[in-house]
Amino acid sequence: MKILAHAFTMVPTDDLFDAVSAHVAGGLNVYWRPDPRTALLGVNDRACVMVEDDPAERALGPGPVLLVDDVTRMADTISLAWFEDTHDTADCEEDKSHGK
Repeated sequence: MKILAHAFTMVPTDDLFDAVSAHVAGGLNVYWRPDPRTALLGVNDRACVMVEDDPAERALGPGPVLLVDDVTRMADTISLAWFEDTHDTADCEEDKSHGK
């Protein structure tokens, strides 16, 4: 059975408009605005950055976010590397530079 999962880099901000504008100027597209304080951005139909204006997220700082369909089945397969370094934004930028 396939477990659905998607990874994002979380970018907490206190100015959503400026943060999103900077990412768009860098070549990313806004794909989804689920609420007035959140935006998902990416390239080539792949969202890879979540920008959120939320005090709790700002307190945690930037880092990886995993969206999964069943966390109980996913827990044993999550690599500890996810919590050491964030590569999603770099991967997204690499895809953009290679025209993917």
